[in-house]
Amino acid sequence: MMRQTILLVACSYAMFSGARLVAQCGGNGANGALSCDPLTLGRTVTTTIQGAPGQGFLYYFAANRAPNVIPGVGQACLSLSDPSLTLLAQGALDFQGRAATSIPIPNDPALLPFVGFAQAGVGDPAAPSGVAITPALRVDFELPDSYVSVSPLGAPRGLSSSTLLMDGRVLLAGGGAGTLLSPVQSDSTELYDPTTRTWSPGPTMGLSRVLHTASILDDGRVLMVGGMFDSAGNVTASCELFDPISGAFSPAAPMGTVRAGHTATRLPDGRVLVAGGTSNLTLTSATNFTAILNASQDTAEIYDPVTDTWTAVPGSMTAPRFLSSAIGLANGDVLLVSGLTSGISTLVFGVTFTIPVWTETCDRFSLTTGAISAVAALPSGQGRSVPGIATLPNGDVWLVGGAISMNNAATSVDESWIFDGAAWAPGPTLPSAVSSPAVVPLADGDILVAGGVTGSQVLPGATSDARVYDGTTLSAAVSLPAPRGGLSAIRLLDGSVILAGGNDAGTNAQADSWLYYPSP
Repeated sequence: MMRQTILLVACSYAMFSGARLVAQCGGNGANGALSCDPLTLGRTVTTTIQGAPGQGFLYYFAANRAPNVIPGVGQACLSLSDPSLTLLAQGALDFQGRAATSIPIPNDPALLPFVGFAQAGVGDPAAPSGVAITPALRVDFELPDSYVSVSPLGAPRGLSSSTLLMDGRVLLAGGGAGTLLSPVQSDSTELYDPTTRTWSPGPTMGLSRVLHTASILDDGRVLMVGGMFDSAGNVTASCELFDPISGAFSPAAPMGTVRAGHTATRLPDGRVLVAGGTSNLTLTSATNFTAILNASQDTAEIYDPVTDTWTAVPGSMTAPRFLSSAIGLANGDVLLVSGLTSGISTLVFGVTFTIPVWTETCDRFSLTTGAISAVAALPSGQGRSVPGIATLPNGDVWLVGGAISMNNAATSVDESWIFDGAAWAPGPTLPSAVSSPAVVPLADGDILVAGGVTGSQVLPGATSDARVYDGTTLSAAVSLPAPRGGLSAIRLLDGSVILAGGNDAGTNAQADSWLYYPSP
């Protein structure tokens, strides 16, 4: 009760403080979080408040956004002097540090123009003020299984990294103009604010990057790793950290090996496992990329954000893996799947062509032993690069599409596979062959698969098809507003999915950005 009183006093004080912030309404960075189901008509929306177990919470709504400083506590996004300010719920978090409140939303189109904002205060003994203010959620009802256009990116951007920050914003970094087969690097970033539905320029990275990775750390910073950094195809071992509080990048310790097109997976203990990639992206000619594939890596290393150090994982993977996939398992291990392993040069009518070579092998990194060992391989001929990967509601791993070898060329496929921890089994067949699809776990556990690269390396394209898979049935979703391959996609705190950039059917980078609202 005392904690709730403190929260009420803090909020009341802010009404009269008159101070304003121009920054995004992301709370005060303490131990408090707010998320909800997609805000669509005709469903019961459950909002979840998170924080320290047993602590009191207050959950507010207001029709207007007007950031206010609460001295000694942080910022509130809501207009605290607005007559619409309403206390929606209050109470104490359970032993898991969670509380949920559900509100049925009528299937009434008259609600579509409605816009408001919600935010919670949570007691937090670890915070200097004793209070955590959660990031704000925009309350804006939409039709189920629909797209909403939001402000475009500042410039066309393909093959960039996207990261959901703890304050609810999205950081899009690197990548740039160009095509799928001729990626362009940049040092620029953009930030998406879900409360205004706008993108704005972010800080400049210390180095241009494409085919890099971005991983959010336990303290909210984002680790940028490796990538190609110049037009000559040179690859870097450099890393840097984005701090959302200062809004700036700073150098981090470099890897032991230069890498691009690698995987990065955050471990349960807060470290980051980086595996595979290539050490060379210098293209000899439009048809000869043997040197790139033969520079594929079979090593892995781990970043420790506490000590800012990298440690090599003992031994090596079963095979080199470039443009492969990886995913964390329920027990903390990491599954490392397939990828390009090498290339073979062949001469056709005096022109050197590269025949890509894939590996069907898969490995598991053990969090307990710190070692890598082989697990069941994909069936013969099913080795692939740039597939989508996600965890199904039952904990199995779903591998979606990808590019395999057909007629000695990388060609998108429509197969999917399911790994149950011991073996691979066929999954549902996609309606069209795709590689590099957007694969996003939704709030209810279903998986959205949208867009992707079609065709082959000789004649690539893109699709606008979208599907939802619940682990049993692959269902049609409304198609993307336009074909896109290699687009950035990530689920926001309000359950919607932001899709941005990517390459069109002509493989050129685009700047469009949409929100997708799934069906109940």
